[in-house]
Amino acid sequence: GAGIEEGELKPVFEDVFRDLYDGFTKADKFEVFPDVPQTLTQLHQKGVTLGIITNVRSLPIPHPSYHPRPAFSSPTNPLTHHQPTQSDDRTLQIIHSLSLHTYFTFILTSYACGLEKPDPRIFQEALRLANLDDPRGAMHVGDHLERDYEGAIEAGWKALIVDRGAERSGEGVVRSLEELSEMC
Repeated sequence: GAGIEEGELKPVFEDVFRDLYDGFTKADKFEVFPDVPQTLTQLHQKGVTLGIITNVRSLPIPHPSYHPRPAFSSPTNPLTHHQPTQSDDRTLQIIHSLSLHTYFTFILTSYACGLEKPDPRIFQEALRLANLDDPRGAMHVGDHLERDYEGAIEAGWKALIVDRGAERSGEGVVRSLEELSEMC
């Protein structure tokens, strides 16, 4: 394909793949919505414990022969001994490159945890990392109905869906994070 013989591509494939794969950890490949830094700052100033629970499904899946160099240490997985096949270990690098890490008490990735939302155990692990005993004192904000909203509700949390495109309406739906700041 693309007018290149397989023999010509093979010697450079690994380097090209590594450059592309590692490139998606850089801030210039992502856009932070304008309301995010302001809202995180306001919530942080109010003393709200903030954390991230992510399945990391939006990143390209690595080529089977690529073994990334770890940039940040991951916590030991207390729950399982496997890694989900659709997860990725670059999330911490991305959050750091976007300078968002300072707002969060913890960053729990499905890659490090071995579980994915909506599994209630990933929400239980987040409670532990936030030093909370009662899930009713926690709120999860996400953009996916099943994984984020229903997963959090099933785990006993409060939940909100951010719907920037105004496709949903009703209880538990906000249009921007600015609305979240007003709630807390």
